[in-house]
Amino acid sequence: MIEEEIEIDNFPELNDPLFIAGFDGWGNALDISSGMVDYLIRKLNAQFFGKFNPDLFYRFDENRPTVSIENGLLKKISPPGGFFYATRPGSMERDIIILKAAEPSIHWFHFVDSILSLCQRTGVKTIISLGSMYDNVLHTETIVSALAS
Repeated sequence: MIEEEIEIDNFPELNDPLFIAGFDGWGNALDISSGMVDYLIRKLNAQFFGKFNPDLFYRFDENRPTVSIENGLLKKISPPGGFFYATRPGSMERDIIILKAAEPSIHWFHFVDSILSLCQRTGVKTIISLGSMYDNVLHTETIVSALAS
């Protein structure tokens, strides 16, 4: 069912892939989540292979498309959305799928189902979601620096 939700340019052959997701939005304090996936994509030379259909998950009155203008001419309109990348880093035995996405505005359960369908199709067994939150923490308090479930 992911064909409508996720437009795949070229489906990579993957070996026991790990899935890492980073989202813009509520859980992206100081751009930690989106910055980390940008870093991983760049550092691991991950290659783009697909994207979410933005019409199904985003309200453009809440998440405006961005534009690229050069010399007074409109060159590109980019709607909010999500982009999938794949890589095999160095000597690792397994591949990595990286999702860089804006949080969806609508159809959250359908959005998650699309991700899980892609993970099932590619053999993903581990999903990591990156995030960060602001909090009122005094310097004298114990600070939790990581959380996993």
